[in-house]
Amino acid sequence: MMPRELPGFVGREALRARIAATSGVTADPEPGTDEYQVIDWLTRLHLLHGVPFAYLVPDIRMLPMESIRFFQVDNAWVEALLDGAFSVGATRATADAGEALRAAAVPAARARLGRVRADLLGDQAPAAAPEAISGFLLRSAAVSGWPGLEVRGYADADATQPLPLLRLERMAPALLLCLLGGVLRRVELREPPEGVHFGLDPASGGGWQKQLRYAAGPGTGGFIDGAVQPVTLRAGSTTVVKTAALAQAMSSRVWPSPTPATEFSAAQFGLEMVEGVQSVSFETGS
Repeated sequence: MMPRELPGFVGREALRARIAATSGVTADPEPGTDEYQVIDWLTRLHLLHGVPFAYLVPDIRMLPMESIRFFQVDNAWVEALLDGAFSVGATRATADAGEALRAAAVPAARARLGRVRADLLGDQAPAAAPEAISGFLLRSAAVSGWPGLEVRGYADADATQPLPLLRLERMAPALLLCLLGGVLRRVELREPPEGVHFGLDPASGGGWQKQLRYAAGPGTGGFIDGAVQPVTLRAGSTTVVKTAALAQAMSSRVWPSPTPATEFSAAQFGLEMVEGVQSVSFETGS
């Protein structure tokens, strides 16, 4: 008697045929298809989506507050991760077809590594898939303080070879995971562009000061060499600036020579006080 297939179940031969048919998968399958879902899932595994955090950081003491830890993803570890993924539902009967699926699907998934984030943001994806993935974990109050923190990674210490950003995600309020395509040599962290604000600089002997800029002329906005204005604070306060006194003190020092016959305006005072976006850079070991 021939075995009878139950309704809704795929027979062994049909399953083999369906898996074998995936040998022609591409890096750009039609969204919504089974092929697309499989390739997308494998791509996200390469980017460590769905991997328990304890597998990435076995002991939280390895990542104390206000620290950054650099790493490179081990390809052998990823292969072991994929072994687990392909073992789901694997049987002896489908072993050959499963190997054919893996041989076709894994390269297609790797080719999409740069597209996951690019598709999410509507950006253009990198032209080629990266040969290596590296990145860092940042545990800092800056992660929660600046949710729009920008990251730029480079393959060289001189910051001339930018690396594509593959994944940037807050794993916790103060924990940031970043993955880049290539071997990371230098990373720059910047405040979001909307972070432009007024600010002061700490003085070497205590208190505050402000580096002055030219308020007029061809060099408007450029710093004046050696022109630093001490800042006067309100009596009894360490944070409240005597704004009128500061503006008055600046008004005679921010002009090119000869001094123009004009008054120091509120707009020019704003030019003197504005602070650009702050950034910090780190270099990894060679």
